Amino acid sequence: MDKSDGYKIQDINPTIGNQTLSLPKFIMSYNSVYLQLVMGDGYGGKGCYNTLCQGYVQTNPNIPLGFSFQHTSTYDGDQWSATLQTIQDASGNWWLFFDDDNKILGYFPKDLFPILGSGPATRVDWGGETYSPTNVCPPMGSGHFPDEGARKAGFMRGIKVMNQARQPENAPLNTANVADIPQNYRVLDSRVISPEPVGRSFFYGGPGGNC
Repeated sequence: MDKSDGYKIQDINPTIGNQTLSLPKFIMSYNSVYLQLVMGDGYGGKGCYNTLCQGYVQTNPNIPLGFSFQHTSTYDGDQWSATLQTIQDASGNWWLFFDDDNKILGYFPKDLFPILGSGPATRVDWGGETYSPTNVCPPMGSGHFPDEGARKAGFMRGIKVMNQARQPENAPLNTANVADIPQNYRVLDSRVISPEPVGRSFFYGGPGGNC
């Protein structure tokens, strides 16, 4: 992880998602960890996490799925970021990469995701998700609304997609902002491309509340 002017970042697509979150009952830890959410049936209800997903091939002997981040950002304090990538190779397998030096973690074989095919993708999503077994939604991002801006709100930066030549390019500016529960969570997108490493970015999140 690198010290940053923004908060933790994510790179999410519709059926394979990179997530950084705390889920104590699942991982028995209150640290932020890397969770890979896999929905091979296109959100049909048969999702799984990390190595609980059948078929995942771990190739990195030192960084397993579910690892804990050493540093996390604090509100109006030190900021840390991590680079997460999910990339489909020419054979159709989905590889997971971590950090700026693109450490390979492992891959999901293409046969696990027949719904995705070999592309090109027609939709890519970025953002945050929360879960609660009760009617009280937990905080997202820093727990503050995005209009508080840098160092205070949840932040995603350097958002890219792979073009048909399998080269990364900035995500398009004409994206739709969606907030399912706007009294709890919001998104603020200035729709500009800033100099690297910020690039395509936006703020998101909120304090949560009644669902």
